[in-house]
Amino acid sequence: MNNPAIPTNAATELLAFESGGPVLLHSLESLARWAARVPLARGADGYLLPFGMVGDVAVVSVDGPLMQRGGYYYPGYDGIADQVCAALSDVRTTAVVMKINSPGGEVAGCFEAVRVMREAAARAGKPLVAYADEMALSGGYALACAASSIFLPPLGQLGSVGAMSVLRDRTKMNEEIGLKVVVIRSGPFKAEGHPDLPITDDAVTREQAVIDRMARTFAEHVSTARGLGADKVLALGADVLWGPDAVAARLADDVCTFTECLARAAALGMKTTAARAANATRKTMDEFAKKALSALGTDNPDEALGRLSAWKDSHERLPAVSAELATLRSAAEATTEAQRAAKAKVDREAVVAEGERTMKVTPAEAAQIRAGEGWLGGQSTEQLRAMVAERRPLADLAAPQPKVGKIAVPTTPGAPAGEVTLSAREIEIARQMGNDPDEVLATKRANLGLPPVR
Repeated sequence: MNNPAIPTNAATELLAFESGGPVLLHSLESLARWAARVPLARGADGYLLPFGMVGDVAVVSVDGPLMQRGGYYYPGYDGIADQVCAALSDVRTTAVVMKINSPGGEVAGCFEAVRVMREAAARAGKPLVAYADEMALSGGYALACAASSIFLPPLGQLGSVGAMSVLRDRTKMNEEIGLKVVVIRSGPFKAEGHPDLPITDDAVTREQAVIDRMARTFAEHVSTARGLGADKVLALGADVLWGPDAVAARLADDVCTFTECLARAAALGMKTTAARAANATRKTMDEFAKKALSALGTDNPDEALGRLSAWKDSHERLPAVSAELATLRSAAEATTEAQRAAKAKVDREAVVAEGERTMKVTPAEAAQIRAGEGWLGGQSTEQLRAMVAERRPLADLAAPQPKVGKIAVPTTPGAPAGEVTLSAREIEIARQMGNDPDEVLATKRANLGLPPVR
């Protein structure tokens, strides 16, 4: 019967409220009135959204008697909750208004839908506002209590906080028309309240207990939403309150037009948006402070500030300290370079002195090396050391040879007997040292006591 794809007669659905058990409904006579809807908005894909948009404020229209699942004519609590949740989660909305024109409806699903909407508003951090246009009674008022603010026009109606049920007895009518009905049941309480069974005092008492329990649950729900005691809500006697009277009883926050309600919702949205941004900034700063304290190695803010101040002073002195360190480093490098140069000079002089001592370097060669002149003067200390290590002492050239006369005169192979010449090795050494072979030969003859060649 409640499949929205299959149109049904409104009178048929009215029977559901008459015979369907306890309801959050003001009266059966108030079922046929509801208001015009706010035009629905369209999403980016072009499809209709389950809510309308007025600026940044989403509007969900709740029109007519209410059912748990909804019907062709009447909205369902679950569908209303889905619409409100969708509006709250939409990034374009800053606030949501439920525009309610309903006398109430079924008990089933009502308070669960209210809980879902209230939690969704808390998660979204957006204000949910209710407006009676112009009737939010019984189950309709229960839905309004999901909102943080409730408004209504001067002649709007709120309240009827209670529950009702109808028991009918058709037994006398059946008897008059000659209709015999037998209700088959498994126990004395089964089918209690069936219209073809007599209504007993016990049945009325038990049904009254059910209604009282539902009314108490409803009153506690209103008490939580509006900050009223449940007994004070029940003391209203499920009365319907108009405009200012509803505000005086604290069932509503103010009397205003729907346009003014939208403006107030927009203002609340802006306020909560700013509060969310401030809260996000505060959370970010708190997280930054925790990280900063951790980096400073302390959980004491005063101690952390002291360390930061000390580091700031150090940072300000850093350029002067860096310049001083650079000066000291340059001086140290200059000293080290001078020390290296002095050591290199000492090492080079030691090589030359060793060459002179071992007669592997002539005085003329030593002078060239010390002056840095000629081929020898351009050699590195290591090259000179290798040369001195490989050379034979010049005195060896005049050493007596075995089985030779009084004056051993070394000869060069192929030279005439008794003629003093330079060997191939001596010529090579002379050239390596940049000496004239003729001068070396003259020195050699002089060392042998021979007259110079004329």
